[in-house]
Amino acid sequence: MTPSSKKTRKRKRRKPVTEQEQGNRSKRSKSLIWEIHHLNQELDRITADPDLTTQEKETKKENLQEKIATLGGLTAYQTASKKGEHHHGNFNTAQWVIKALQEVFPAGQERPQLELLDVGAVSLNYEKQKKWISCTAIDLHPQQADILECDLIKFQMKQSEIFDVIVLSLVLNFAGTPEKRGRMLQCSSRLCKENGYVFIVLPLACLDNSRYMTDDLLDEIMASLGFKKVKGHNSRKLSFKMYQKEKAKGKQDFKKRKVREGVRCNNFCITMERRGR
Repeated sequence: MTPSSKKTRKRKRRKPVTEQEQGNRSKRSKSLIWEIHHLNQELDRITADPDLTTQEKETKKENLQEKIATLGGLTAYQTASKKGEHHHGNFNTAQWVIKALQEVFPAGQERPQLELLDVGAVSLNYEKQKKWISCTAIDLHPQQADILECDLIKFQMKQSEIFDVIVLSLVLNFAGTPEKRGRMLQCSSRLCKENGYVFIVLPLACLDNSRYMTDDLLDEIMASLGFKKVKGHNSRKLSFKMYQKEKAKGKQDFKKRKVREGVRCNNFCITMERRGR
């Protein structure tokens, strides 16, 4: 066999050491975020479980809190989240929000001063836009002094229609129960001004691979709260939605209802009971 007839093998390109290290750190961060996220969901479920006695709840919650502390606590969760800065596939949610708002309020025209509420903020992502966007950033466990420590459900409970823009980026999926997710959307409706906007970012799997939720069902829930979808698209892993507040269609309950079958489907769900406001 002549040398020219030999099959040449393509050498597999080795990843640079720095690239490998970054990939490993990213995997560790994602794993930590998922573990603490899951444990917090369990805490919420235990708190809401009517079949458990007070003592049983306290015992189970203590065990879960010990596990969270072993992982580094919520500070470790926030640190891991901060490394991503809400990036998913190197994408920052704030960039999309700003671009969408710039399309509504072009630079050549006089822009109003927008009041924006950033829920679950990891960083102050709108500082460079402060000439026309005044951002109030809140989080359950903030890492920066300028981010308010607050739960959306308890935020400004006696006020309504005070924000032009509300951003819910990867926070609905963090809420531990379907009921809490529904209440977060109700609070967003209460706090949002008429003709204002709510931006929602979710893992794509929450909508296209859930037993209890679809893209259309989320739009239906938002419509019942007075919102119409004005913009939306999907990336490989995320769903981006922009809603504008109009008038509610009327009181409507959304209960847990199976809408998709499949062994590999997840259980993401949003339920909502309309309460007097």
